[in-house]
Amino acid sequence: MKKKDLDREDNILEENVNTIQALGEKSKIAIVPREYLLPWLIITTLSYVLIYKPLQFFLGVGYFWLLVIIIWFCAAWSLIAGRESHNFTDEFYPVPEDNWIDVPQIFLPATDKMFPQLVTNKINSPTEKDSAGKTHKYTPFQNESELHGNMRVSIAGQDFVGILRCNKDLEWSASVPFKLVGLHPQLKDSEIINYSLAISNALKDIPQGESICFVFGCRSHCDKRKRQLTDLINEKFPIIGIMLESEKLKVEEITAKGLRQEWHHYAVVNWSQKNQDIRQNSDTISVFINSGKNLLAKYFRKLVGTENNYWRNIYINLGRDI
Repeated sequence: MKKKDLDREDNILEENVNTIQALGEKSKIAIVPREYLLPWLIITTLSYVLIYKPLQFFLGVGYFWLLVIIIWFCAAWSLIAGRESHNFTDEFYPVPEDNWIDVPQIFLPATDKMFPQLVTNKINSPTEKDSAGKTHKYTPFQNESELHGNMRVSIAGQDFVGILRCNKDLEWSASVPFKLVGLHPQLKDSEIINYSLAISNALKDIPQGESICFVFGCRSHCDKRKRQLTDLINEKFPIIGIMLESEKLKVEEITAKGLRQEWHHYAVVNWSQKNQDIRQNSDTISVFINSGKNLLAKYFRKLVGTENNYWRNIYINLGRDI
């Protein structure tokens, strides 16, 4: 490899290639940043109900003091939480640390009559006492993930695999992964721009109301090459063995530097059943009607006697919708 190429490999991580003009911009509503709108609205409401009304009742203060209180608390919130307020509020949300547990379960298909009852019931959190007599409580990850299982769909020449989920309200959703060309610092600028434009065009096909998750990563694979060199060392003359040993060291050095890596890039597109009808009929009246229909669907199926047929063909219908 030429010295110029090696220098580019060392410095490419510090370079930025702008592919989308709007990347990094913050959305606004008038002059108010979008991240501040909901917190400021909550602060305004609480300030009026919990602070201003009691002060007005006991002290007879006017609206000037209401304005001062609102500005004070909104400014304080902006200074403390910033534009990424979720990072501040997440500190108050208790998250399990090392007490997650996988509770063994027998897979129950959705076609089984006991499935609706099983989904709506959460798994009891197991407890265990240590040698000191302290009780530890564990959280089954199944209660949080809503995971049902993997699903392979083959319809009209299309074949894909998705992760199927079902929540306690019997609402189905799925995540379908796609393997894309990896974006990494060792690509040329033109390649990064072309791949980014291809991803941007693909984003136009995401169903309305759904989300997409990108997963980037890289792996270093040198074991296979080192095994090949070891086999050659055992077969060749000593002088060749010395050269091959040197090659093994070179492989390790290149791998440690990060130049011998396999990059991968996945896009996980989410789909939800409750948004299916809304996407097909986007006008206001249809959205309102379909929302009510989805809310009362299970009661309507019981009324007309199609409940058993619905669950019998649940996987076929889900595969077609997805």
